[in-house]
Amino acid sequence: MLSLTSTAGFLAVVLLATPASSFPASKERRFVDLDQNGIPDFCFDAGNGDVSCELPNGSWTTIATTAPTSTPTSGAVSPPSPAPSSASPPGSGSSSSLVTGTLPSASDFATQNGTSWSLEYVGNLNYSGILGTESLYGDKARSSVIGGKTIWNFGDMMCPPDYTKCGFSMGPAMFDDELSFTLNTQNINNVNDALFVSNYSTDGVPEDSGCSAWGMDNSNIAPVNDTAGIVYSWEMYRACGANANGVNKGVAVSLVTVDDDFPTATRIGDLLTDDSAVQIGLLAILADGGYIYSYTVSGTSVLVGRVSATNDAPFTASNYEFLSTEGTWVPGIPSAADAGNFNMVTSQQGGWGCGVYGSVISSNYFNKYMLFCDADEFFFNFYVSDTPSGPWSDQYQIIKGVQGYGSMVHPEYSPDGSHKSLYVSQGPNTVFNVWKVTFDYDS
Repeated sequence: MLSLTSTAGFLAVVLLATPASSFPASKERRFVDLDQNGIPDFCFDAGNGDVSCELPNGSWTTIATTAPTSTPTSGAVSPPSPAPSSASPPGSGSSSSLVTGTLPSASDFATQNGTSWSLEYVGNLNYSGILGTESLYGDKARSSVIGGKTIWNFGDMMCPPDYTKCGFSMGPAMFDDELSFTLNTQNINNVNDALFVSNYSTDGVPEDSGCSAWGMDNSNIAPVNDTAGIVYSWEMYRACGANANGVNKGVAVSLVTVDDDFPTATRIGDLLTDDSAVQIGLLAILADGGYIYSYTVSGTSVLVGRVSATNDAPFTASNYEFLSTEGTWVPGIPSAADAGNFNMVTSQQGGWGCGVYGSVISSNYFNKYMLFCDADEFFFNFYVSDTPSGPWSDQYQIIKGVQGYGSMVHPEYSPDGSHKSLYVSQGPNTVFNVWKVTFDYDS
């Protein structure tokens, strides 16, 4: 049973899952957890508001959902006031018209929910056309701005009850033309028609490894100029029979352009790395100061790398450098086995509280860089720094006890670009809920 109750501005969640004894006879057998995130990739409507999801061990669990009347469960988000097309990074002289604030200590912040900051559920991400009526859902949603156009790119997406309804896509992308939280689907009826990153001619084929499908786990997009950006992908083969983990291939990097009905990602050259490397940029990437910074979780470490945002530098592995634990920039891309030697500094006792995904922004309100990440599905944390590479602060927590995965911040929707209020999206495998966190620490 999924029970939501309001508690001092948070939502407290209790999840009780009852395994089903067998696969429903009316449903075709499907693979699960294809993106290896520990979350069931396939669910269907079991009736009476219940949802049945396949677990990584092949069993099924039925989740009975009940929402209180005080918390809406449907409806699009009301659009915010448009933000400026670009925001100044911390220390560069943000517009004097933007309100600013001073962030307290993490311990004080934890006691000020409902007084100096607040969190509210404001609705769900919506879609135009046919897909807007089919409860399209996925496991993570990122947003970026290229050439003044707002792009949303996703993880796996389909419509309930299963892939036969509106197809299945390993990572589509769409525009939000009006900054309205309603994405333009161009009236397609198969979500895979909006596929974003695809494989390259030299990547081989899944069938050679006993698999039957591709997987692309994509970062957000960072601009390299006024008309184009780059996106990183962790490429894999999926649906590999007895090999439930699939076959990892490595990091791909693509050039993103915005002159078509959907954002276009064009692979440039071979894979940047093989499968021994860290999964570059899956937490987030950020364009700042002439660099593309990439943030990556590997084990208990959070790494930062950078590459020049000029010309074709991002497409060559030797142009990259990563910050070591000693504080020096080391040329090349680390292996996952060596990630512990590249852990960024945080003052949080016990280290980072981050899963794989998140967001990094330069906050106009706090005049700080903010690194957001979710952990264990029920927590959404952030850390602040004066530089994009740290050292980072203690952990601040803004969501606790609400199940979410791949939670992302969408700074381009902040009213007037101030970042005093920020919007956060959350999956997984349901319509994307949107939250708004508002800070009241005006200087």
